[in-house]
Amino acid sequence: MEAQKEQGTEPVFRWSTDQLPPSQRLDAYVGNICERFIHVTTSSREVVDFHSELAVRQLGPLSVAYMGGSSQDAFRTVRDIARSTDQSYHLVIGHGPWRLRRPSEELLLTAGDLVLIDSRFEQSAHWPSGCTAHNVKIPFEWLAAWVPEPRKLVCQRMDGSAPWGRLLAQYVAQLAPQLADKPLPLSNQMLADQVGALLSLAATEVAPAASAPARTYPELQARIVDAIRERCSEPALEALDIARQVGVSVRTLHRVLSAGALTFGRLLIDARADVARRMLEAPGFDRLSLEEIGQRAGFSDASHFSRVCSARFGHTPSALRKLRPGT
Repeated sequence: MEAQKEQGTEPVFRWSTDQLPPSQRLDAYVGNICERFIHVTTSSREVVDFHSELAVRQLGPLSVAYMGGSSQDAFRTVRDIARSTDQSYHLVIGHGPWRLRRPSEELLLTAGDLVLIDSRFEQSAHWPSGCTAHNVKIPFEWLAAWVPEPRKLVCQRMDGSAPWGRLLAQYVAQLAPQLADKPLPLSNQMLADQVGALLSLAATEVAPAASAPARTYPELQARIVDAIRERCSEPALEALDIARQVGVSVRTLHRVLSAGALTFGRLLIDARADVARRMLEAPGFDRLSLEEIGQRAGFSDASHFSRVCSARFGHTPSALRKLRPGT
């Protein structure tokens, strides 16, 4: 099966071994991994009947990959490191048990656990048959803005059942390339920033020294929330706009919200939904169509506006208008 580029704002590379002769599958898989994501040397005990799939999407500064299939051993060798044109961190989440080995240690991981690896060093991953994984490729400089000393987090198991670890794993799963054809209401940069914020919090559950303690800032948080509510109707509103308004960096904004179990994206969508509901319940806006109300509230897509109302209020925009008192 040839690689395909999906149409849309973020290109997605999809590939599988399904339509290749068995003798070509493993080599083709390794070639695509090396070209599209990371240089590795891969072997498999199921080479005669090897099968696998790979999907990669770009998400602002991050690349998110989904892979799975036959059992395989992936080695990051000295030669692979030398052949790489760039180096980066990789946040790996296995959806099944797997092993990570370095020259001096072995890490056993269970389904849902997370681990940060550094592509500059030799290591190997050992995957059983049927195991799938998500792998987020993260630039060094970008992660350093979220985690003060990310090197202290490398090869430390992050418990996938711990509160922040579980939330991070679930969030990355929602960014999976195979879900990329579903339109998302937030920008790629905003979605990527949530990975950084959640990773900084998940780091506190395993290696407190690798990340600043999660502190709460109630006054600043309240200012951020108020600013989002005031400006939520702006269709192109970004976290950077609110950060500038309250006088903090984007990184600080996300950390302050995350420490209170909040996200910029969720607050923005909820604020827009509340604005739309007030208009739907006010007779003075009856002259406006449902689509116009959604646009005035900040929603650029009518179907997304309807889904948000149904999820938040239990009714579609049309039903909310009919259910208001006095109608």
